[in-house]
Amino acid sequence: MRIEKNYYSEEAKLWQEAEEELQQEEAFLTEEERAREEQAAQKEAEKIAGEMQEWQRSSFQVIRKERRDRFEELSQEALDLAEMAPMDIIVETEMYSGQIQMKTDALMIEKSSPESMRETLVSLIKESDSFNIFTRADGLIEFSFFCSFVSGTDGGFPE
Repeated sequence: MRIEKNYYSEEAKLWQEAEEELQQEEAFLTEEERAREEQAAQKEAEKIAGEMQEWQRSSFQVIRKERRDRFEELSQEALDLAEMAPMDIIVETEMYSGQIQMKTDALMIEKSSPESMRETLVSLIKESDSFNIFTRADGLIEFSFFCSFVSGTDGGFPE
């Protein structure tokens, strides 16, 4: 028996159609209209960034030490995984959060692979606040894990 569902292909087609529509609409914009739209988008981005900065200045944020300590452990495990796999890795730790990015052209974990490889990958996925896998423009696969150290079920960020 074979089951095949093309969820990605269907979604990609919809995105492609929407992108083509947008390009067609933009083709008819004058330089003045295009500049106005860019200015409006820039203003909106600056407004959101300002609101976020104000929220950070005015909010009482509690950093969970145990969460930060666990991120340090996961980072070391990820460094070991990257060496075994092999993958390029960047670990960044800031006051309120940490991020691990790994990239490679392929990742294969087989029965004969050290169990720690599988355990580390599962821990990274389960214990991160967000986890992304995507293909980069250079063809490499990137794994990205983000952890917040701030108290709150949503990472402490405003809704």
